[in-house]
Amino acid sequence: MEFDNVVDRLMFLIETYPKLEWDWMHLSFILPIEFILKYPDFPWKKRAVSMNNSLTEDHINNNLFVPDINGLCYNQSISFDFYLKNIIKPSQITTIPWEEGKR
Repeated sequence: MEFDNVVDRLMFLIETYPKLEWDWMHLSFILPIEFILKYPDFPWKKRAVSMNNSLTEDHINNNLFVPDINGLCYNQSISFDFYLKNIIKPSQITTIPWEEGKR
């Protein structure tokens, strides 16, 4: 069997041998979200999936994945505007009482 790249080979191995002691944190971060969603019973790490750049705003909007808020803020595929409008609720925003000149 031939593979186009290392990720394809890795996905094949995971499908074939899911019971091996895989590094699920790392895999959750690097594998395509479509593969992760295909196997929801694998022990994916939610925070790492939320940081995965293949996770898009559409995946979240279509309720395909409920992200970890802390991980999502590191995802370069998610815009800051989307994060503010959909993740941070207005009641969660706090004004910091900055005081000039005090340390």
